[in-house]
Amino acid sequence: HLFVFIQHQQSPKMKERAKSLGENVLDYDGCAQPWVITWSDWFMFYNSKKYAGASSDDCDRFMALPMTYMVGHENLVVGDASREMGGKSDMRNGTNSPKEKVWSRYNKIS
Repeated sequence: HLFVFIQHQQSPKMKERAKSLGENVLDYDGCAQPWVITWSDWFMFYNSKKYAGASSDDCDRFMALPMTYMVGHENLVVGDASREMGGKSDMRNGTNSPKEKVWSRYNKIS
């Protein structure tokens, strides 16, 4: 149900670099990106005892509660863009590399 889980962090030095652009920066220094295929998959992951057990120590130490969420989807373009967009890459069939097969699975079901 959960097929990718990414933890992204920002050091104080990186945050200062971002501020130097003159734009706003996030109020926190890390986030997680859990990737699921369906909304029901998200609820199964979110409500699982295994997730709660694995994340409780991190939540207590590092997370400001309540959590902040952004729900959306990602479009990944590889190479010359997908054939559906007039390019040469064929991500939907996973013909270019093993990594693209993961993206292909995500894109076919979404």
